[in-house]
Amino acid sequence: MKLSQLEQIIEVANTGTISQAATNLFISQPNLSLAIKRAEDELGAKLFNRSSSGMSLTANGVEFVERAKEILQQLDALSEVSRPDKARFSLELGVASTGYRVVDIEVARMLEKYDQNHIKINFLDAAGIKLLDCVAENWAELGFCTVYSFAKQIMMRQIAQRKLEYHFISNLRIGIYVGVNNPRFSDSDGAVDYEKIKDTPIIRIAHREFNSHPLYEQLFVNHGISLTPKQEIIVSNFGMCRNVLNLTDSYAIGAYVDAPYGEDGFYSDVRFIPFVPATLQAEFGCVQRENSIRSPLANELLKNVKRRFL
Repeated sequence: MKLSQLEQIIEVANTGTISQAATNLFISQPNLSLAIKRAEDELGAKLFNRSSSGMSLTANGVEFVERAKEILQQLDALSEVSRPDKARFSLELGVASTGYRVVDIEVARMLEKYDQNHIKINFLDAAGIKLLDCVAENWAELGFCTVYSFAKQIMMRQIAQRKLEYHFISNLRIGIYVGVNNPRFSDSDGAVDYEKIKDTPIIRIAHREFNSHPLYEQLFVNHGISLTPKQEIIVSNFGMCRNVLNLTDSYAIGAYVDAPYGEDGFYSDVRFIPFVPATLQAEFGCVQRENSIRSPLANELLKNVKRRFL
């Protein structure tokens, strides 16, 4: 079996559909379907249950995927050991974050502090299940995430299943982000005016389970607030979201960390406007592998982030 087949099987397991997995892997759906079938024929075992709703792992499939992930991780580790510049990096840290300015600032300060050292930081943009997988699969040592109250039980189950532990840092405010030059809004807007965003284009970040759609469903179900955007813009990360906010009179629903930014300031190109208190609730936290001992850099970063809330 080829390594590419392992990667393909894992991607189908992650996405739950052949179509999305094929898109992510930049191959055609028929070729991906054929590769999965050939792998099953070679193994003599069915890895997926097929249905109209997508692909789900069989019991054999669950075990296969876990072992396939271990194999790929070991290959990555071997590649890392054999890298010519491996000895150059005396300090290394992997961090995943859901676009938090407070984390960006502390990572930047860490680089400044250790500017005389050979330091490597893998700084990943991820959210929801993808962020948890980054930590569980050792791509990141720490994952800074948003936990929405309406989805907290689901999130905690996913954390437990991956043998991770969660550390609460602070409560969050939920509201909208708009471009700083958006003519509909100004610094005097103390709370979201639903008339101002009615029929306004909305931006949603792809592959973030609790971004926009579930949030405005919660607004409607719990508060009778119906948002009916004429247009929806899908982007891949928060940086692209900020760019589009400044190029269009649109908005994005999201969480805001109430941390003292001091001279660093918040993002200068966007404005955050909160919903009325208690409309939606969320918290800011960090995940790490269960019972793991944090590296000195990870420990320092987490302490520095937490210190902003004291």
